[in-house]
This record gives sequence, structure tokens and C-alpha cells, in this order.
Amino acid sequence: MNSLKPKTEKISLGSIAETEAALRSEIAVDVDAAVSFFEKLIEEERYGEFFNAFFSFDNDFKSQVFRKYKTSLKEYFENHKGQQVAEDYRNLIHTFEIEKYAPVHTKEHLLQLLAQIESLYSQIV
Repeated sequence: MNSLKPKTEKISLGSIAETEAALRSEIAVDVDAAVSFFEKLIEEERYGEFFNAFFSFDNDFKSQVFRKYKTSLKEYFENHKGQQVAEDYRNLIHTFEIEKYAPVHTKEHLLQLLAQIESLYSQIV
């Protein structure tokens, strides 16, 4: 006699690393959260961490663009945002690369940079 139990198949959920990678690929870069975090670092005068956090955020952004559009950041700008946004982005990154190594930082100046980050990345995302 056949049993009346339904047959069940085991479904592989993948490894933890695979699951984390899949979740990360679906998470969008949160500009507002990043800006709040950057502002906190500036207010606490943790300037080195501010620059490191910005570059980490920018790398996450580039990765998100590549995952979502399967293209480089340059091509993404050319196809979706235009030359002015691309130029503004290049200028901001250049400014950060220089400012990171400046011997003296002021809150006021870094808050101005933060305003540029917020404005530019809000246009991009």
C-alpha cells in the first residue's frame, strides 16, 4: 500500500555567504543615512574616519551601479545622468582625495563638503 504522506523535496538555501551576497546586491545605498553618519563624524571631529567612511560609501555606490546596471560608473553617468553630473562627481572625488591629506580640517569646511555629497548623490541615486 502507498502511504498518503506528501513527498517533500529539500530545497538548498545556499551558504550563508551566498545569502549575504544576494541580500547585499538588493540593498540600495542610503544617501540620507550616510549623510547623517558623516555629519556625526564631523561633529565629533573624527575627520579621518569621515574620509574613510566617505570612500567606503562611494565604493558601495559604485558596486551598486555595477550590480544594477551591469555597467561602469562612467557609462552609467553617460547613459543616465549626463555630462554635468559626471563632471560634478569627478570634481567631488578629486576634492576628497586632496582634502583627505590636508594637515588641518575645520568643521565648517567639512560640512560644506557634506552638503556637496548630499546634493550630488541625491541627484545620482
